[in-house]
Amino acid sequence: MTNVMRPVIRILAMIVLLLSLSGCWDNRPVDERTLIFTLGLENGPKAHPLKIIFQFPTPTALIDYSAHKALSKTSPVADVSGVGRSVAQCFTQAQSKIPRDLYLGQIQLVEVASDLKPALFRQALLAHTRIGTMDMTPFIFVTGQPLNTVMRAKTDQAQFPTLYYSGLFSCAHCQTDNLGLKLWQFAADAETPGVDPRLPYVTIDSTNQQIEINRIALYRHFRIVSVLSPAQTEDFGLLRGLSNKGTLFIPQDQVSLRSIHGHVRLHTAVVKGAVQATFRITLTSTLANVGTVTATPAENSAIAAKASVILAQRCLELLKFTQAKDVDPLGVGRMLDWQHPNTYLKFPHWHQEYPKVAMIVHVHLRVYKLGNTK
Repeated sequence: MTNVMRPVIRILAMIVLLLSLSGCWDNRPVDERTLIFTLGLENGPKAHPLKIIFQFPTPTALIDYSAHKALSKTSPVADVSGVGRSVAQCFTQAQSKIPRDLYLGQIQLVEVASDLKPALFRQALLAHTRIGTMDMTPFIFVTGQPLNTVMRAKTDQAQFPTLYYSGLFSCAHCQTDNLGLKLWQFAADAETPGVDPRLPYVTIDSTNQQIEINRIALYRHFRIVSVLSPAQTEDFGLLRGLSNKGTLFIPQDQVSLRSIHGHVRLHTAVVKGAVQATFRITLTSTLANVGTVTATPAENSAIAAKASVILAQRCLELLKFTQAKDVDPLGVGRMLDWQHPNTYLKFPHWHQEYPKVAMIVHVHLRVYKLGNTK
């Protein structure tokens, strides 16, 4: 390279660098876009079976929020919807209703109607994976109430509903069980043999308009099968090692335990051709209240033993409930496939075999008195 060429190449490199700093040439400025934070998926009319609600924060609310001001009494969010036979058609119709460009690169939450048809659910999920500006990291939940009601729910913090949901789901200690679920996690379970997906189930209490997230919905592929009660959801958390602050009251002894948490190991075995699934749950808890003063380790051990039996029975009842519904949200089939692949391959349809699995639950609970640091 000659001495004359070196300065020319440096100048060209600087020009290219400066041009690259200007941003993407084919994109419009941010102030000409509408940033979609939340998507709502529900059934549309017969001719256009899929309906998508695109929710976005209003400019005034964004300015107030960034300035740490209290939000005005008007709704901090607005939305536009589109219907069609595909995600692209829904997007195109929604885009035609507003002057700004709809931008899907900031989606944080996907809300799904409980009665959404499985074929539409799967189609929408796969279509979103092909949107270049969107990834699979938004949180996702299902609701049986009107989507617009849930999407516009007011929160105690007077923030955008999306920020409330995503803040709650990303905090492992904000609720009894860590119910937060990403879009990619649901999609992976829906497509993986031997495990059935689940979603947090959200409701709005009609009496106080409070958001309630204390249940999960069980799916078989993309079809909802059942919604667990809050107590069953807590037991599900124990079986998955997701429980953070579970509680238990033993009425006979007037004993209360709190902050029940721990881990679980699932093991599968094949005994005389029959499949067994063993859940070994190791927990710790704090003694919150007792009818009499409890000071000896022996008395604490007795409480722990009684509580272990109660929790094991509750977990076993939940497992039998899932077997009756023929849905495997705990991944017994997936574990069998990992540990005994030859046996798993013998079953052409796992859902015909799952109800026959012999379930065993062992719970080992340690109880600490209030004030112990261990």
